[in-house]
Amino acid sequence: MDNQITPIYLDHIDRVSKKRSKSMKYNDESFQSRNSSYCVNRKLSEMNSTKIYSAAEMNQIIKHAKLCGMLDNNSQHQQQLLEQNRRHFEEVRNLQRSWHYYKIRQEEQNLKFNRIPMEQHYQLKQNHKRRDINIQRLIQEQKSVFLTHNTQTIKQQDLIYLLSEQIQL
Repeated sequence: MDNQITPIYLDHIDRVSKKRSKSMKYNDESFQSRNSSYCVNRKLSEMNSTKIYSAAEMNQIIKHAKLCGMLDNNSQHQQQLLEQNRRHFEEVRNLQRSWHYYKIRQEEQNLKFNRIPMEQHYQLKQNHKRRDINIQRLIQEQKSVFLTHNTQTIKQQDLIYLLSEQIQL
């Protein structure tokens, strides 16, 4: 094993520690049965309550704590990576919240829409059509005013030009 924290490695550590505690329990019970003068009024679970770590396990735990920022002797680069990870997960949480909020708002709007009777929907649609027709009519009027104004100015300019030529003659 190259001492990387993976689920498989953690399962391996758990299996080894369970085997170790079973063997310690067996050894302790056999020692008690062989030695009748051994009268300690402690439960076996109390004796095994503190876990004994191997050096490799301790190194792995220390490395993991350093990576997670639990120990103070992190390098600047690792701190930057931790900050980037923190920002990334914060952005992901914010996106999830905003998406959740969007979905809730959409459901509220759908409920509002579904509560309106169909006659009102039809009337709203007719009102929108009327408004669109009115807007189109206004646009046409503006175009016609613009075109008539342009033709009038062109006629006036032609008239002015003709008058200026007659004056010169």
